[in-house]
Amino acid sequence: MTIAVVPAVCGALVGVGITEGLLRYTTPQAAPQIADKKGNLPSAAVVQNLGTSVPPATSEEKSSTSNSSAGARPSDKVEKDNAPWWSELIGRVAWPLTLLLSLAFIAYNARLGRILGFGTHLVKKVAAGGVEIEINSETVERVQRQLHGTFEELVTDAADEYERMAEIQDIQTLLKNAVVANIPDRPEGLRAAIHVNDVIFPDYLYQLVDYYPIGGGAHRRFSQRYGIIGRSWRSKTSHGTGDAFAGAGGSVQALVENWGMTEDEAHGQVNARPSCLSVIVRHQSVPVGVLFVDSKLKEAFGSDAVALALAKAIESSPSVVLLGEAIAKTLAPLRTAAPSLKIKGPAR
Repeated sequence: MTIAVVPAVCGALVGVGITEGLLRYTTPQAAPQIADKKGNLPSAAVVQNLGTSVPPATSEEKSSTSNSSAGARPSDKVEKDNAPWWSELIGRVAWPLTLLLSLAFIAYNARLGRILGFGTHLVKKVAAGGVEIEINSETVERVQRQLHGTFEELVTDAADEYERMAEIQDIQTLLKNAVVANIPDRPEGLRAAIHVNDVIFPDYLYQLVDYYPIGGGAHRRFSQRYGIIGRSWRSKTSHGTGDAFAGAGGSVQALVENWGMTEDEAHGQVNARPSCLSVIVRHQSVPVGVLFVDSKLKEAFGSDAVALALAKAIESSPSVVLLGEAIAKTLAPLRTAAPSLKIKGPAR
């Protein structure tokens, strides 16, 4: 708001200053009353600026005027209309021009217009007592468009920067190297991805690049409570499982109770990819991401105990260490420039 108001206020003040200065400069001054050769003033001199008559001068005034007129010079008389025509024109249009510019600025700046109460209002009618409220549908649609456009612009810009920085650090290639080096026997339907703490929404994990080797999936966001990747990120510990759907009869309820999914998230996941690894990727001992690997085969990476041991071993492998360094370099400039939006309820 301050950024929007300052130019308008400055413009108005400048307009006021120009107008006042020019008006002072161009306003003709009242000509002094000049006595005749005998030192007498007119009996009823008219002062044009005040529109009143001056009473006849007393003897003391005549004496004073006679003394002062003795040394008067023709140059002492103030000339009228000595200002150029253009300064008088500016003086006349300065105020209207300042007003028009201020109104145009407010009209152009939609946010400032809403703050000052211009334009349509969200609530069109309020009836007291019966609590009758009529919503202005046009304003609702306009606000929805503005919010949607602003949010989409933020998400799109963030995705572009994520992608650009990931390409600079060659994250996709480093992801491939980490998988090939640590899982040489590729099980059926294997896929791998990198998830990082989102720079826009810190309570979410962001899929930085497409799945290796099948492609797709980049730029998605998952809650930090979602699945095995959320568990690893929150606990800062690598995890692995041979059958993520074991328990509760391998149903949607198992994913809801054991893996932090909602029912909507769990539907379609049951028995789809039961084996998975979730490896914490670190840079200088600080977690910077999660290497996620899964498969369509049950126990593709061994039993739960074997998969857990494999995940912890992969965490310290040289290829994952290099991946962690590249991720840190990717995120550093993004965290410096991006807004951090947190949506949390009040503590109780």
